[in-house]
Amino acid sequence: MRLAIYKPDQGRALRLATYFGSLVMILWMCFNLYQALPSDSVVYEALAGPYDVFGVMIQIDTMLLISAGVLLVFGVALYFFFNWPKMAEFLIETEGELKKVSFPERKEYVGASLAVVVLIIFIVVYLYLVDVGLTFMMTRLKIGF
Repeated sequence: MRLAIYKPDQGRALRLATYFGSLVMILWMCFNLYQALPSDSVVYEALAGPYDVFGVMIQIDTMLLISAGVLLVFGVALYFFFNWPKMAEFLIETEGELKKVSFPERKEYVGASLAVVVLIIFIVVYLYLVDVGLTFMMTRLKIGF
Protein backbone atom coordinates (compact mmCIF):
# COMPACT_ATOMS: atom_id res chain seq x y z
CA MET A 1 0.00 0.00 0.00
CA ARG A 2 1.22 3.45 -0.89
CA LEU A 3 0.53 6.56 1.12
CA ALA A 4 1.70 8.88 -1.64
CA ILE A 5 -0.89 10.37 -3.94
CA TYR A 6 -0.91 8.75 -7.39
CA LYS A 7 -0.09 11.42 -10.02
CA PRO A 8 -0.78 14.31 -7.61
CA ASP A 9 -0.70 17.09 -10.19
CA GLN A 10 -3.20 15.48 -12.59
CA GLY A 11 -6.97 15.53 -12.20
CA ARG A 12 -6.65 17.14 -8.80
CA ALA A 13 -9.93 19.11 -8.78
CA LEU A 14 -12.18 16.21 -9.75
CA ARG A 15 -10.38 13.78 -7.45
CA LEU A 16 -10.74 16.12 -4.47
CA ALA A 17 -14.37 16.86 -5.28
CA THR A 18 -15.13 13.14 -5.58
CA TYR A 19 -13.29 12.34 -2.34
CA PHE A 20 -14.96 15.09 -0.29
CA GLY A 21 -18.37 14.40 -1.85
CA SER A 22 -18.03 10.77 -0.82
CA LEU A 23 -16.90 11.83 2.65
CA VAL A 24 -19.99 14.01 3.05
CA MET A 25 -22.21 11.03 2.21
CA ILE A 26 -20.33 8.85 4.70
CA LEU A 27 -20.58 11.59 7.33
CA TRP A 28 -24.35 11.64 6.78
CA MET A 29 -24.38 7.85 7.17
CA CYS A 30 -22.41 8.08 10.42
CA PHE A 31 -24.76 10.77 11.74
CA ASN A 32 -27.75 8.52 11.06
CA LEU A 33 -25.88 5.56 12.59
CA TYR A 34 -25.25 7.63 15.71
CA GLN A 35 -28.95 8.40 16.02
CA ALA A 36 -30.04 4.80 15.29
CA LEU A 37 -27.83 2.94 17.76
CA PRO A 38 -29.59 1.89 20.97
CA SER A 39 -28.24 3.63 24.04
CA ASP A 40 -29.63 1.19 26.61
CA SER A 41 -27.51 -1.84 25.63
CA VAL A 42 -25.38 -3.53 28.29
CA VAL A 43 -22.38 -3.55 25.93
CA TYR A 44 -22.61 0.20 25.36
CA GLU A 45 -22.93 0.85 29.09
CA ALA A 46 -19.87 -1.31 29.79
CA LEU A 47 -17.79 0.48 27.18
CA ALA A 48 -18.95 3.93 28.29
CA GLY A 49 -16.90 3.86 31.44
CA PRO A 50 -16.25 5.84 33.57
CA TYR A 51 -12.48 5.67 33.01
CA ASP A 52 -9.74 7.20 35.15
CA VAL A 53 -7.37 9.13 32.84
CA PHE A 54 -4.59 10.90 34.73
CA GLY A 55 -6.82 11.33 37.74
CA VAL A 56 -9.78 12.64 35.75
CA MET A 57 -12.90 10.53 35.42
CA ILE A 58 -14.07 10.37 31.80
CA GLN A 59 -17.42 9.11 30.52
CA ILE A 60 -17.32 8.05 26.85
CA ASP A 61 -20.25 8.41 24.47
CA THR A 62 -19.94 4.94 22.95
CA MET A 63 -22.30 5.62 20.07
CA LEU A 64 -20.26 8.68 19.08
CA LEU A 65 -17.07 6.61 19.31
CA ILE A 66 -18.50 3.89 17.04
CA SER A 67 -19.73 6.45 14.50
CA ALA A 68 -16.35 8.21 14.50
CA GLY A 69 -14.61 4.85 14.01
CA VAL A 70 -16.82 4.05 11.02
CA LEU A 71 -16.09 7.50 9.57
CA LEU A 72 -12.34 6.99 10.04
CA VAL A 73 -12.36 3.50 8.47
CA PHE A 74 -14.41 4.62 5.46
CA GLY A 75 -12.35 7.81 5.06
CA VAL A 76 -9.08 5.84 4.93
CA ALA A 77 -10.66 3.27 2.59
CA LEU A 78 -11.78 6.08 0.27
CA TYR A 79 -8.29 7.56 0.29
CA PHE A 80 -6.80 4.27 -0.89
CA PHE A 81 -9.66 3.67 -3.34
CA PHE A 82 -9.23 7.04 -5.06
CA ASN A 83 -5.45 6.55 -5.17
CA TRP A 84 -5.80 3.12 -6.73
CA PRO A 85 -4.16 3.57 -10.17
CA LYS A 86 -7.18 2.43 -12.21
CA MET A 87 -9.60 4.70 -10.33
CA ALA A 88 -7.16 7.62 -10.36
CA GLU A 89 -6.61 7.22 -14.12
CA PHE A 90 -10.38 7.13 -14.66
CA LEU A 91 -10.87 10.37 -12.68
CA ILE A 92 -7.91 12.04 -14.45
CA GLU A 93 -9.36 11.13 -17.84
CA THR A 94 -12.83 12.27 -16.75
CA GLU A 95 -11.50 15.69 -15.77
CA GLY A 96 -9.69 15.90 -19.11
CA GLU A 97 -12.93 15.15 -20.96
CA LEU A 98 -14.84 17.71 -18.89
CA LYS A 99 -12.37 20.37 -19.96
CA LYS A 100 -13.26 19.61 -23.59
CA VAL A 101 -17.00 20.15 -23.06
CA SER A 102 -18.44 23.32 -24.53
CA PHE A 103 -21.21 24.72 -22.40
CA PRO A 104 -24.05 26.67 -24.01
CA GLU A 105 -24.47 30.41 -23.69
CA ARG A 106 -26.79 31.71 -20.98
CA LYS A 107 -29.50 32.64 -23.48
CA GLU A 108 -29.53 29.12 -24.93
CA TYR A 109 -29.81 27.22 -21.64
CA VAL A 110 -32.39 29.67 -20.24
CA GLY A 111 -34.50 29.09 -23.36
CA ALA A 112 -34.13 25.31 -23.11
CA SER A 113 -34.99 25.37 -19.40
CA LEU A 114 -38.04 27.52 -20.08
CA ALA A 115 -39.21 25.06 -22.74
CA VAL A 116 -38.88 22.18 -20.26
CA VAL A 117 -40.81 24.06 -17.55
CA VAL A 118 -43.62 24.98 -19.97
CA LEU A 119 -43.86 21.37 -21.18
CA ILE A 120 -44.03 20.08 -17.59
CA ILE A 121 -46.77 22.59 -16.73
CA PHE A 122 -48.71 21.51 -19.83
CA ILE A 123 -48.42 17.82 -18.89
CA VAL A 124 -49.45 18.50 -15.27
CA VAL A 125 -52.52 20.49 -16.36
CA TYR A 126 -53.46 17.81 -18.92
CA LEU A 127 -53.17 14.97 -16.37
CA TYR A 128 -55.15 17.00 -13.82
CA LEU A 129 -57.96 17.60 -16.30
CA VAL A 130 -58.02 13.92 -17.31
CA ASP A 131 -58.14 12.90 -13.63
CA VAL A 132 -60.97 15.33 -12.84
CA GLY A 133 -62.88 14.23 -15.96
CA LEU A 134 -62.53 10.52 -15.21
CA THR A 135 -63.43 11.06 -11.55
CA PHE A 136 -66.55 13.01 -12.55
CA MET A 137 -67.52 10.35 -15.10
CA MET A 138 -66.99 7.47 -12.65
CA THR A 139 -69.00 9.14 -9.88
CA ARG A 140 -71.87 9.86 -12.30
CA LEU A 141 -71.87 6.22 -13.40
CA LYS A 142 -71.34 5.06 -9.78
CA ILE A 143 -68.31 2.97 -10.71
CA GLY A 144 -65.58 2.40 -8.13
CA PHE A 145 -66.73 5.02 -5.61
